[in-house]
Amino acid sequence: MGTKRLPVFQTIAGIFAKNDVDGPKEAGIDGAVKKGDHVIGTVTDLQARLLFLQSQDYVKRLEVAKKEHVKWHLEGKASPSFCAEFHKLDRSLTKALELVSGLFWESVDCSFPRNWAEADITNDWRLVGSGEEDPDFNRQVLFPDDKSPVRTFFDDIRKALQTTDGDFSADGASLDAVDEKAGEKVIGKITDPRVKALYCAGKAIRASIKDLRPPVGEEDLSQKHAQLEKFGEVVDSQTSLFWAGVREEVDPDDAHGNIGLRKDWVVVSLSKPDVTTVVISLSDLIGSMLR
Repeated sequence: MGTKRLPVFQTIAGIFAKNDVDGPKEAGIDGAVKKGDHVIGTVTDLQARLLFLQSQDYVKRLEVAKKEHVKWHLEGKASPSFCAEFHKLDRSLTKALELVSGLFWESVDCSFPRNWAEADITNDWRLVGSGEEDPDFNRQVLFPDDKSPVRTFFDDIRKALQTTDGDFSADGASLDAVDEKAGEKVIGKITDPRVKALYCAGKAIRASIKDLRPPVGEEDLSQKHAQLEKFGEVVDSQTSLFWAGVREEVDPDDAHGNIGLRKDWVVVSLSKPDVTTVVISLSDLIGSMLR
């Protein structure tokens, strides 16, 4: 049972590097359209399908690890070190699953903005809505502008992860300088253009937050709340992928707990969590609602 950091960023980047004409024909699950379900559409995007298959791989690996853990306990062979390794692997696989699965569902939301609240995938890649919802209900599109960074999120991630070069010096220069007095220590520097491109893509989402205005009336309040939740989902996916890329490049063994990003793409170790270089902070989102 190995505990080395899972290369989830490289795994996802590898998925976006694939450009096969023919993608996987089946999702590898038992899912099928059930009576009362409503077919919303079909997931055709190659990377989306590959992300789903990768999420299923993580699910299976989690199941194997958990069964092995239980087996060793039942046989009286589980040592404290073995359990510690299991829990570390469990956390790593769970985080990887959440990230990959989250990106898949973001792709679905981008392709089907009128998605059902409860939806699932069938083995032939059809997206089906729960039979409990009214098929004639015209679900409101949270972001009508199809050029909104929330609507283009998946394509923006694709573009960033397919970046092979570029001049990111100005973006790196705009970051805060290393604060040695605060105990910050340089542990490396980001050189991967894909990671830098992910950081820059985050700026578009931050800029789009200004379009969220204070709600007017109860109905508008509900709309703004839903928009805020959607922004939060996008924030989580992009931020998690970005920091996974940073970790894998400069701290693959998790030797440092808290890390931060500084001027000229320098990465530093911190004595406490960094609140200045999260790609997009939730305080930005909440603040936008109060302006």
